[in-house]
Amino acid sequence: MSKGIYQLGGISNHSAPVVGESVFLWGGDRPDLPEVHDSPQKRKLLSTIDRLEFRTGHWCSHVARGTSPPLGAMGYFCTTRNNDIFFFGGKCGDGLCFHNDVNSFNSLTYEWSNIIPTSDAVMKRGYGGMVCMKSMGTEYLVMIGGTGSTPTTYQSQYQYIQLVTGAIRTNEQNLLNLSTRQWIIPTISGQCCLPTSNFAIQKITNNKAVMFGGGVASDDGRSDISVNTVYTCQLESDTTIVSYLITVWDVFIAWINH
Repeated sequence: MSKGIYQLGGISNHSAPVVGESVFLWGGDRPDLPEVHDSPQKRKLLSTIDRLEFRTGHWCSHVARGTSPPLGAMGYFCTTRNNDIFFFGGKCGDGLCFHNDVNSFNSLTYEWSNIIPTSDAVMKRGYGGMVCMKSMGTEYLVMIGGTGSTPTTYQSQYQYIQLVTGAIRTNEQNLLNLSTRQWIIPTISGQCCLPTSNFAIQKITNNKAVMFGGGVASDDGRSDISVNTVYTCQLESDTTIVSYLITVWDVFIAWINH
């Protein structure tokens, strides 16, 4: 790039949501990110969001407005709805400190809004997945799995596995009603995924998503193994998620009959 054009440095443990004709990039593990829970330097860094415009192929950097940016800068859950980008949880870089607050960033106004502050309502975690779904006219954020700190409350229908690092991996699933801003612990019908992190999830209809791969614990619990399992997750109501494991054979038969 020529002199004077903004160049983005190295980054990992981030998301790159697309809104319109642009990619937005916030947070992530960067060389200049302070490994602390909170500090003026960290807040200054996280107040900046980067944007790649497809039309020009150039990165530009913007200072956001509104509420303070989230502190869970690494491994956060991320999804979009219209012009809004939603962020949940994430790791702050201070040991095994994770968050579970929900924030939105408006890609038109460059403003942060805090939707739900960090609390003990759901497990504090990162490295899971999130999609925005609709059921009976109401929109929800659906959070699935991930790795985090020891939960205050263990939900009986989910599993929590302690890793050798001391972190907890889970298959906990949560709903956030975007109208009432209330947390819901849904009932899972069908076959719930194993405690999984670092997987891919994609919404395919207004109330259905597909989840692929990720890392799960080995049989002895001392290491991770990568899997190629595929699950579908369907939001049936404000209290029920129907989840099914799709085998490779199922996918093949569906392709043959397409």
